[in-house]
Amino acid sequence: MLLINNSGFGAYGEFPSPGIDHTLKMVDVNVRAPVELTGRLWDELKRRGGMVATVASLAGFQPTPLMTTYAATKSFMLDWSVALDAEAKRHGIRCVAICPGPVSTNFSKAAGFASSTGLGGQTSDECADEAVRGMAAHQPVVVTGWKHKILAVFSARLPKPWAAAIGLRMIQRLRLDRFVKKA
Repeated sequence: MLLINNSGFGAYGEFPSPGIDHTLKMVDVNVRAPVELTGRLWDELKRRGGMVATVASLAGFQPTPLMTTYAATKSFMLDWSVALDAEAKRHGIRCVAICPGPVSTNFSKAAGFASSTGLGGQTSDECADEAVRGMAAHQPVVVTGWKHKILAVFSARLPKPWAAAIGLRMIQRLRLDRFVKKA
């Protein structure tokens, strides 16, 4: 049995932009939905064995200013998936956190950007191919894209306040606010 938790959307701007209702929906979709779905299917997974693949994000490796809630939800999913893998192995269940960086999808539009940010990174096919190879190798964490692998290793080892400060400067240099839809 294979369960793929691939729900999620983001937002850009200072918390709680674009609004507290949007932010709380993000928590529900990005965290609550995959946890609930996995929990409701857990007995069946234990009976049949299988895999739970959860799409986290490169953003889950560090606190990310201007995308605070999104990054925090993906950090939760990353840690949850790795911990779940450790406890589920004895039941014949493997769990994997898939952590892509930017992927050419409609994510930017759903995050409130008026147009593409130019941060497309990988194609969805490239990302999916790497994810499937990592799943077949029973890797509990699959970071897609070689540049993203380097960034994940580097940022995960920095003290969190440093990672947040560096992340803020990097994001500000990208000037992503120029892509945000005006109200």
